[in-house]
Amino acid sequence: MGTAINGTKVSNFYINGNKVNGFAKNGEIVFKREGDTVAPAYNSLGIVRNNNAGETRDTHYAKIGDSVRVLIYFAEQLAVEPKVKIANKEFVATYRPLSSTNGLSAYYADCDLTEDLGLDVGEIQLEVYGYADAAGNVGVKLTNADINNSAHEYVIFDDIAPDITIKDGENETVGDATNGYSKISFKIYDNVALAGYTVNGVNGGTVSQSQWGDINNITKEFKGCKEGNNILILKDMSGNEASIEFKLI
Repeated sequence: MGTAINGTKVSNFYINGNKVNGFAKNGEIVFKREGDTVAPAYNSLGIVRNNNAGETRDTHYAKIGDSVRVLIYFAEQLAVEPKVKIANKEFVATYRPLSSTNGLSAYYADCDLTEDLGLDVGEIQLEVYGYADAAGNVGVKLTNADINNSAHEYVIFDDIAPDITIKDGENETVGDATNGYSKISFKIYDNVALAGYTVNGVNGGTVSQSQWGDINNITKEFKGCKEGNNILILKDMSGNEASIEFKLI
């Protein structure tokens, strides 16, 4: 194949006596036989949160400020790239030649999660549509029901910070906010799932990935704690944070 300007249409061309048409993509001409009426069909569809360098969060969860990637693979290179809709915004899944292997053409859309999307808490819903092959055949609309990538099946969106409450009762908390605590315990909650916490920047460990949890019997000998003012930061699976300051004596 020769080189050509991207998007250039090719017509009235014959291969082995068969009339073909096509288009130019990345300097190469992609041909389709005239009379092709078969719409392009996807091979794989998935969604995943993009990780920043050094992040260890589960990529099945996301918050405002993150971005998610919608990955679509086809058995042919397309003439018109897919559009991806998330909430009220439309993105384009562009051809990724470096990720196209084993005869499959990869198309990725990176979608920033911003407040103006108006996303609801829960599984991010997507639509894929508007893609076509060189013969003009348009593919069917795809939704979450069509996701078949077992590694990237869903992303849960959550923009609500977790909640921290000081427990009452001498078995769990001794002291008060004014004079300080010799022991303090917390009830913790998240609308989706809790992840872990730090005290004064020291990792206190993970907590059960459920909505409710406990951090009990914190004293000045507790990991990361000290006499005087301390700060506990609680994170949920999406990376939202809540904090509470408390004085230990």
